Amino acid sequence: MNKYIYSFTLLILLGISATSCSQQECAEVKRTDIIDAVFASGQLIPDEEYLVTANTESYLLEAFVEEGDTVKKGMPLFVLSNESQAAQLTNAEVTYIDAQRKLKDDSPQIRQMELQIAQAQSQLTTDKNNLSRYEKLVETGAVSQVEYDKARLQFENSKHQLEIQEESLAELLTASQLNLQNAETQLILQQEGNRDFFLASAIHGQVLTVYKTQGDLVRRGESVAQVGGGELVMKLFIAEEDINRIKVGQEAMISLNTDPDNVHKARISKIFPSFDTQEQSFMAEAVFEEFPSQLFPYTQIQANIIINTHRNALVVPTAYLTDGTHVLLEDGSSQEVEIGLQQADWTEVLSGLTESQVILLPENN
Repeated sequence: MNKYIYSFTLLILLGISATSCSQQECAEVKRTDIIDAVFASGQLIPDEEYLVTANTESYLLEAFVEEGDTVKKGMPLFVLSNESQAAQLTNAEVTYIDAQRKLKDDSPQIRQMELQIAQAQSQLTTDKNNLSRYEKLVETGAVSQVEYDKARLQFENSKHQLEIQEESLAELLTASQLNLQNAETQLILQQEGNRDFFLASAIHGQVLTVYKTQGDLVRRGESVAQVGGGELVMKLFIAEEDINRIKVGQEAMISLNTDPDNVHKARISKIFPSFDTQEQSFMAEAVFEEFPSQLFPYTQIQANIIINTHRNALVVPTAYLTDGTHVLLEDGSSQEVEIGLQQADWTEVLSGLTESQVILLPENN
């Protein structure tokens, strides 16, 4: 790749042509507007790109979209077969529901424990009242000390039994709460695992390519489709020797392979700082000043990035130069010239010649 113009002519040469001379081909030095430009190739890339990728290995069960369809973020695109995962999810849901049931107030286990606590509280009340009665009776000698001690022991036992029942209920509630948390965690894991079998779009956009058909095996990490979104951006590949000449804001003339007869104006919008080893070039982005009526993702493009425009420049055919800095005048003498812009077919002359001078084509050319 070099900086000369390949795809379309930017040089505006008015009347540079060979002139009939007596013995040798010659040309007149002329003035015209010339444009210095850098050539770049590239393609139209969606501003957002997303590969719909499988996180598990399975078979493609159903596709909800096809190439060209418009999709929204989160919209289901494909479903993979998941019989085993579906069964595990069902089990996790059943376990979670059962764990929730065991924590409800009407849970059989909780109701049984609460009934036992109520019975223990009733027994404790009875034994407490009985102990109070025996305390009065033992003072009057109506009951023996042994009978009083038995009443006091019965009260202590009832009190202890109530404490045990209350602790058992607390342990039951703690265990049930922990069981619910574990069941919820497993349900979430199974739900997330189940989502791996439902492939959705991560962006708003259009389905550009579908790589798999129904029944195909899809391996973990394998792409099923490509979705593109946002505006189409021009990615331009620029040669190493030209990158220092490119600046943001420079005008570019764009030719699309899908519309080769028209040229579209654009501006350089971004220059990437690093060298792309895969493309073996630097990269830049450009945006259209006016968008063409129809654009297709990944269309190949050619661009001429305008570096400078020299108005009313003095030019000669490049083939008429000898040793790169001399021309032959009409009388056969050699004239040194200072050159400016130079391309394969033409060269700008900064000094050494005047307009309308006739120069000769060297015989070895």
